[in-house]
Amino acid sequence: MDPPFYEESSLQAETTWGPYRFGINRLPATPHLHCQRESFAAEYYALDSSSPLPTDSRIVPFQPFLENGIIRLGGRLHFTALSHDEKHPTLQDGRHPFTQLLIRHYHLKLLHLGLRIVLFKLRAHFWMLRARQAVKKVLRSCLP
Repeated sequence: MDPPFYEESSLQAETTWGPYRFGINRLPATPHLHCQRESFAAEYYALDSSSPLPTDSRIVPFQPFLENGIIRLGGRLHFTALSHDEKHPTLQDGRHPFTQLLIRHYHLKLLHLGLRIVLFKLRAHFWMLRARQAVKKVLRSCLP
């Protein structure tokens, strides 16, 4: 399988990643699933087959679980009044190209605001491994 590709068009603020195309105000629902299956293949298989996670996995401390084919994080927030996405965010790898495009999407949607605001908005729906470094990388590439 070839690695996914993506292209950026600065004039239209649209991005293409593999078979998906999205602009600033619209994101498709399924590419993050593909991203998870590429980044966490062993963990996805283990969660899908109800076997224990590999001991060297980076996501073991987050108590992940599989819900409708999506890897979500467990934790102690199930008694809070937060939404389901905030209690159990979707797990993403900060180094994956789609995650970088997702960060860029939020950065442009928030009119080029800084690191803290972009992280805050992203963490409402997603939990990214090494998120701060990933957001910094995207923000640095945005500045002239």
